[in-house]
Amino acid sequence: MFDRNRLTIRPLSERKSKTSFFPFPDPRRPVDNLDSAEEEFVDSIASDIKSKKKVILGFGAHFIKNKCHPYLKRMMDKGYVTHVVTNGASTIHDFEFVYDGKTEEDVRENLANGTFGLWDTGHYINAALRFYGHEGYGHGLGKYLETHHSDKPYGRSFVWQCYNRDIPLSICTSIGHDIIYEHPSCDGAKIG
Repeated sequence: MFDRNRLTIRPLSERKSKTSFFPFPDPRRPVDNLDSAEEEFVDSIASDIKSKKKVILGFGAHFIKNKCHPYLKRMMDKGYVTHVVTNGASTIHDFEFVYDGKTEEDVRENLANGTFGLWDTGHYINAALRFYGHEGYGHGLGKYLETHHSDKPYGRSFVWQCYNRDIPLSICTSIGHDIIYEHPSCDGAKIG
């Protein structure tokens, strides 16, 4: 069996990341050049909001990596979103923005040199799930950010924004797909 304790986990601050938290988009600025499918999506959300229906917003990791979460925060500020659904990779990008101000490692380069995913991001997210996973992945990670990383700008986190507003955050994770699973501290039962 492969001994994960023999892996070298390095500080995220040593990693070359491709995306910086700044500059950040202004969520008050209108989005231009929407195609017809995008306009239809926006119109359907606007209609549901006007009808006071529940709005459950789901997205993948590119939404966070590409810094779209100020738009989500603005929708939360206005009370438009009642539930958020995403995947585990979204929480990784979110945590890295909070913890180091950067995210998105160079997958090709780091696979080739044997360091892909071997950063302390996995240590911290696994710690959050050990401490608070019984409260749910999303809620537990938000609580962890507030209680264990109060020296970091956790307010920029969409995970923490959901936690702070008591908006349910469902993380649909797939075991083995995210970098947190290769860490020695990973406990599949806690994630489950």
